[in-house]
Amino acid sequence: MKSEFRENIEVEDLVLDLDNPRFGHLKMQNQGDLTEEVIGSLIEEDKETKTLLKSVKKSGIQDPIWIQERKDGKFTVVEGNRRTTVLRMLIRANETCEVEGYDFRIIKAHVIPSTASKQDVIILSGTLCTLF
Repeated sequence: MKSEFRENIEVEDLVLDLDNPRFGHLKMQNQGDLTEEVIGSLIEEDKETKTLLKSVKKSGIQDPIWIQERKDGKFTVVEGNRRTTVLRMLIRANETCEVEGYDFRIIKAHVIPSTASKQDVIILSGTLCTLF
């Protein structure tokens, strides 16, 4: 499966992945419907998020996220839900990065085409979860 690397994806065009393997335990615990808001809140409450937030504020996002094109012009985050959520937190707080010229509203990403099969995306997502 080929992907395309892009440097300027708008954070506002990203949608958290409700089927991300890292959130499987929430489905098993039957905590109701998983929505982007629920996942975002859980990520924000996670103790590791504070550390990531400080790092991103200081240095920006170093590793590109992985996203898949959607038919509505948005992108589903296959790998990078925590980084995306942290960027949203920094944008809401009107924070600026310590790296001059870095913009929290833009992120680099590997873009998986919308034509990729669901099975290929699931395999890629699982593989990426073990790497990051």
